[in-house]
Amino acid sequence: MAPRYAVYLTPDPAHPLWSAGCEWLGRHPFETEGGAPIPPVGRSQPGRYGFHATLKAPMRLAPGLKVEDWLQAVQALADTWEPFDCPALRVSRLGDSLALRPEEPVSPDHPLWRLARACVTDLDAWRAPLSESEWAYRCAKTSLDDEQRALLLRWGYPHVLHRWHWHFTLTDRASDRAQLAIWQQVAQRHFAHALDTPMRATALSVFVEESPGQPLQAVQRFVLRPRSSVDTPTLEVQNPWQRAGTAPVGAVPV
Repeated sequence: MAPRYAVYLTPDPAHPLWSAGCEWLGRHPFETEGGAPIPPVGRSQPGRYGFHATLKAPMRLAPGLKVEDWLQAVQALADTWEPFDCPALRVSRLGDSLALRPEEPVSPDHPLWRLARACVTDLDAWRAPLSESEWAYRCAKTSLDDEQRALLLRWGYPHVLHRWHWHFTLTDRASDRAQLAIWQQVAQRHFAHALDTPMRATALSVFVEESPGQPLQAVQRFVLRPRSSVDTPTLEVQNPWQRAGTAPVGAVPV
């Protein structure tokens, strides 16, 4: 089956939240892994996807489209956005799991909302329609209302546009509230320092799932361009790991 690609918001690699998130989930998506990593107990599902907030959910490319062209489309989108400050986060419950979520409601006019909408709509022409099995899986995985089913049919994911919520998933689902409370205390201690440091959105990160069930690996980070560089005619991908001389050996070449 063809690979799936996703566009995620990840903290800048120099931000303490990135290292804290990777440590929490037991893997670094920008590094080569020798075999499937063993995630910490209660974190297998978020660990497979890597530490991230979803902007464009995993999707297969439409038949006949090339990965290189898709990556250039993501870069072109990133080139139209400036870096911006993100809302403060805290460890809180998200249904039957834990996540990093905004301390206060995020206005639909916030750049974060607008960037998420742009990723969903501007990149959708590259997406292959859901297969029957993917549709059935999505509908069975969670209880979807009629509007979410319509969003799933149109955009390939039910939690988009006005039904989107910014979050970083931290744990698997757990019906045991006592277990969730313990995990929450541990997570609060683990992320305390990182959450004290304000976070900025600085790039769009593309991840790939090479085959069903495999851990997603990072392909590349496409930096959001400061206003002063908007008119610079360049398509060069800026990679902070390469600039620092510590390029991840697992990065997929573009």
